[in-house]
Amino acid sequence: MTLLGGSPRMVQPAPRRLPMVSATDPGRRERKGTTMPLVSCPACGKQVSDAAPACPHCGHTAGRAGGGSGGRRGLPVWGKILLFLLLGLSVVGFAVVTKPSEAALRQAIRDKGKELNARGVRSPLDLIDDPQYAERFTYHNHFLSSEIQFTTDNGKVISVASGSLGSASVLDRW
Repeated sequence: MTLLGGSPRMVQPAPRRLPMVSATDPGRRERKGTTMPLVSCPACGKQVSDAAPACPHCGHTAGRAGGGSGGRRGLPVWGKILLFLLLGLSVVGFAVVTKPSEAALRQAIRDKGKELNARGVRSPLDLIDDPQYAERFTYHNHFLSSEIQFTTDNGKVISVASGSLGSASVLDRW
């Protein structure tokens, strides 16, 4: 309060002016001396520039539905890595679950032997059910595939049937 000419007079402080805030959107350009569009702060209701990262009055993040996540959208990096790992594990799990079992491979060998016999071709595939040769057919379970091998009289090991992803292939001759 000051006295000028004997009468008490209140000195009003000059209105506060907010500093000019440049646009944060790279596609948006701001000319010097122009004002930014104003929006109401959802927390305190006062007018705030739409380019301001937070309300200068109450500190509430303005215009961001994500609670001030910095304007980034989508999954965070750890979420993408987790999603990638889960997808990879499901693909590998599917491959492991669908590989043929020993019974499926033996049946594929029997079917191929019957097919060759129907064409008049005598094949070693008929030996799979012969008790004399039963110990020579061995089943090998690998991580993503499986196979049946046959050991010949001279000790040579031949892969007779192999399978992965639910399919089995059998050699015609060996």
